[in-house]
Amino acid sequence: MASSALISDTQPWKDLKAHVDDVKKAHLRDLLSDDKRCQSMLVEFDDILLDYARQQATPETIQKLFELAEAASLKEKINRMYSGEHINSTENRSVLHVALHASRDVVIESDGKNVVPEVWKVLDKIQDFSERVRNGCWCYREGFEGRCCSWYWGKLLRSTVCTHCTSNRFLRGASSIDQHFYSQPFESNIPVLLGLLSIWNVSFLGYPARAILPYSQALEKFAPHIQQASMESNGKGVSIDGVPLPFEAGEIDFGEPGTNGQHSFYQLIHQGRVIPCDFIGVVKSQQPVFLKGEVVSNHDELMSNYFAQSDALAYGKTAEQLQKENVSPHLIPHKTFSGNRPSLSLLLPSLNAYNIGQLLAIYEHRIAVEGFIWGINSFDQWGVELGKSLATQVRKQLNASRTKGEPIQGFNFSTTTMLTRYLQASSDVPADLSTVLPKI
Repeated sequence: MASSALISDTQPWKDLKAHVDDVKKAHLRDLLSDDKRCQSMLVEFDDILLDYARQQATPETIQKLFELAEAASLKEKINRMYSGEHINSTENRSVLHVALHASRDVVIESDGKNVVPEVWKVLDKIQDFSERVRNGCWCYREGFEGRCCSWYWGKLLRSTVCTHCTSNRFLRGASSIDQHFYSQPFESNIPVLLGLLSIWNVSFLGYPARAILPYSQALEKFAPHIQQASMESNGKGVSIDGVPLPFEAGEIDFGEPGTNGQHSFYQLIHQGRVIPCDFIGVVKSQQPVFLKGEVVSNHDELMSNYFAQSDALAYGKTAEQLQKENVSPHLIPHKTFSGNRPSLSLLLPSLNAYNIGQLLAIYEHRIAVEGFIWGINSFDQWGVELGKSLATQVRKQLNASRTKGEPIQGFNFSTTTMLTRYLQASSDVPADLSTVLPKI
């Protein structure tokens, strides 16, 4: 029998609901003028700096979110995850992504068995494969293994790149956040703070989306990765006990590297819908370029936008400011920025393997925090199954129609019409679909 207990039934949830109107009365212009508040919203760990002063939140809001975390038994749920309990109840499984980051000598048990050695068996295979590719000792040519045309370049790469050091550094970075998440009090716990702020934005302020904006082209695939991890994990409509949620859970994640996004969707986030933003900056560039005659380096130019965009979203620009600049009256409505648009900023020391591991782990644990607070199961993905099941029926129909000329049956009128058009327009596709890959 499913339990009726929901986080929205608790007093801290109700207190936050009542608190929303108080927060909405304050503009970020005013909140950012409070230096004490801003100081309280800076957190640093291992040279990573989190600044969440541009969130629509006061110290009272943060305290109420901590009370919500306590009501949701957040610490207990984190401990249960780390201890290997089967917190993925719908699949009767442990949740052990922390084991993927662990060093060889760590013991993380599930069902009485240390799972870390099994993880390292796979990691060792990955390392062996990577080394052989980099050394030029493996190439795809009818299974041929040996020295090939890439051997010289592989040898050169080996002198400058150590895949063993790069696996290990990445894992050490992720593990450092695992320990931070497990041991730090919530007030200075980066993943916990990020998760609670997401809860505040989604379930209380009513902002369903979040933009992830790394100011580094090297992180161009970061937002799509988090999009998959977050939306597949927390896109749920029932509690872990199977009770329909009376509130929205999950958020729509999207993003691009900074300057790409500025010419893509920043118009919307500045003057259209309110979309909380994660700005991710890097102190040291991977490829600094200084051009003669330029005021700043290429990286300083990029970071100038990183710092400016968060303030632009927060402060906006008023009609009075535009009038003082002698802007034509008919253009003032078009050039006014309302501001009061929340964001947070993460500043990384560099983009080496260690820091990338940290960044990924921060977002993994943030997702878990959100699920723990909402009371959902972030660790199953039943939502992807129905479409795949229906695709099996379509696949059988396509095969039967192409190979035997059988009519389309068992689908609604709309799907039948579309399938008919598809089959007619692709009638030149051979029924024998066997394909031989060309030899290289």
